[in-house]
Amino acid sequence: MIQLLASLFILICPPQRVVILAPASGGAGKTPLYYPTKLGAKWVYDLNGKEETETITAVEKKEGAFLITVHKVDEFGREEDVEMKLAADGLFILTGLAKIHPPSHVLKLPHKAGATWETYTGAWPLWTSEFTAHGPERIEVPAGKFDAIRVEATDAGKLGNDIRRTYWYAPGIGLVKYVSDHGKTKHVRTLKSFTLGKE
Repeated sequence: MIQLLASLFILICPPQRVVILAPASGGAGKTPLYYPTKLGAKWVYDLNGKEETETITAVEKKEGAFLITVHKVDEFGREEDVEMKLAADGLFILTGLAKIHPPSHVLKLPHKAGATWETYTGAWPLWTSEFTAHGPERIEVPAGKFDAIRVEATDAGKLGNDIRRTYWYAPGIGLVKYVSDHGKTKHVRTLKSFTLGKE
């Protein structure tokens, strides 16, 4: 479940700091895009001192939305292809049990501070998840400074084992930071570098 949610990308980015302070727009009058849509876009993350990568390997535009395939390599070297959808109403994860159940709606667009929504979040029927959007707010990670939407998510476990997660999404880049707090365990994932895809 956590791996699915942290989704929340083939060139290696040279060492440099990136500063994104204005939304990347889908065009005049359109909702800013908070996820890249170009082949080869790549993220390099640090997860508790270990490296993870994600690379966009396929993009299809269908019915006004982008269907995006992302090849992920986690901190243990395990590889997985994840399907995402970027549409006017937000960012969705389509793979995993989302192929059977409703997609996971991880970011609601257009952004409105204070907006809340519920969504299916993975292979754990004991949890229900509520998301709340905040910001944008300035955040700094190893890759640079960003004005990002902060999304707070709470999974209220029926066994009393609540999980609290926070995501930061930057325009044109997507996830730049993720914190998961399980009480006794805390995971922090930060963006180390990002490479733009091909036009």
